[in-house]
Parts: sequence; structure tokens; C-alpha cells
Amino acid sequence: MTERSLSHSEDKSTESGSGGKKSRTQLRAEETRQTILNSAFRLFADEGYHKTSIRKIARDAEVSEALLYHYFENKQDLVQSVIVDRMHYFKQQMAGSPMASGMQTVGVEQMLRIIFDRVLEAVRNQGFGRLIRLLMVSLDDFSLEAREKLVHQLHKEIWDPIAAALGMQLQKEGASSIDPYLFFRVAQGSFIGYVLFQEVFHWQDFIRVDSDEYRDLASKLLAAGAIQLGAESTASGAKKTKPKKTKKNGRE
Repeated sequence: MTERSLSHSEDKSTESGSGGKKSRTQLRAEETRQTILNSAFRLFADEGYHKTSIRKIARDAEVSEALLYHYFENKQDLVQSVIVDRMHYFKQQMAGSPMASGMQTVGVEQMLRIIFDRVLEAVRNQGFGRLIRLLMVSLDDFSLEAREKLVHQLHKEIWDPIAAALGMQLQKEGASSIDPYLFFRVAQGSFIGYVLFQEVFHWQDFIRVDSDEYRDLASKLLAAGAIQLGAESTASGAKKTKPKKTKKNGRE
């Protein structure tokens, strides 16, 4: 994927790189590009990645194919840009959630509940499940370089900040020995496992698992386990550093 196709969502402000306001031409170009991305996401999700042609996307976006190719090199470039754009959208939605302000003032267990609720809300009401399906069916068409770039973007902009927030709270609760990134990935695996099977694959229609009960149990187990391991690690470290008593003659 080119830098051109990735840079669109890095700064959504009305300021240009030189510090001045964007021109009408720049704003129209961004609006056109976003219209194409929205049409592409809708068609990819509704009709399938492989069945959706560039021509159909251009028609839906009401632009010429030539103009579409001005913004995106090919279909692969377009779908990668769609995924990045949607990820930014969901990130902004989550950041603007009423739950967001509470993230800094709650314990680890409640933080995990909040994360689960945000992801579930995005899947059920904001189209995140469609994005997951699109990523699954289109990933094989990504070049190794494109996959690496996408993974690093997800880490830098979404995963690492969440892991850092969890790490700060783990430290407050006496679990500083727990690697916050690994802790987040374990929690992520549990939460995505539920979302993928129950919501995206619609297993909920056949085998019902209450989402609140799952969230509460997973959050409680993960938080309690981390705090317990942290306490054990602290106790073990204290034993190792405890000074040995010496006899009066100086020999141990």
C-alpha cells in the first residue's frame, strides 16, 4: 500500500501540512476519496470482496473509473485503504464513547469490561463485524509488506495504547510484574473469540452464550489471575532480597 493511500486518515483536521487551512480543492478531494471508501466498504461487505469490481464501486460512488484510479492504484490498494479507514473510524467512535472517560479511574476488571462492551457495540451496531469478515476474505491478497504495515498500524494506534492503559492500572493494583502487552493479548484473544464465533459467525443463533455473563466471568478471571500472579511475584522477590543473618563472629 502506498503512503498516499494510508495518509488520508492520519489528520482529519482542517489544517494543511504547512499550517494553513486546506483549500477547497483539497477538501473536495478528501470528500471524494471518502465517498469512494464508503461505497467500497458497503459493496465489499454486502456483495463480497471478490465479486465487487472497481467499475461497480465507481458507479456507486458516482465517479469515473479514471478518477477512482487517481486515488487508488488498484483493488488491493483500495481494500487496504478501506480497512485502515474503518479502523480509524471505530477508534474514534470508541474514544468518543461515554465509557471512555471512565477508563482512567477504574480497576483492571472494570477496564476489561469496558473494552469488551466497546468491541461488542462496534460489532452489533457500527459494522465492525462486516470489517472483520472483509479482512478475513481479502487478507490473502495483501502483499507481505502491506500486511506488515497494517499490523504495525493496528499496534501503534489501537493495541499499544490499550495495553499501556492496562499496564498503568496493573501497576496500581500490585501486578507490575505482569507484561501489559501480553495481558492485553490474552484478554483480546478471549474477547475476540466470543465476538468472532457468537456474533460474526452467528453461532448465537444456535448456541446461546449470554454476553454479559461471558464478559463478567472473563474479566474477573483475567484481572484476579493477574493480581494474584503479581502478588506472588512480589512475595518471591522479597524473599530473594531478604538479607541473611550472620553470626557474631562474622561467619554465616
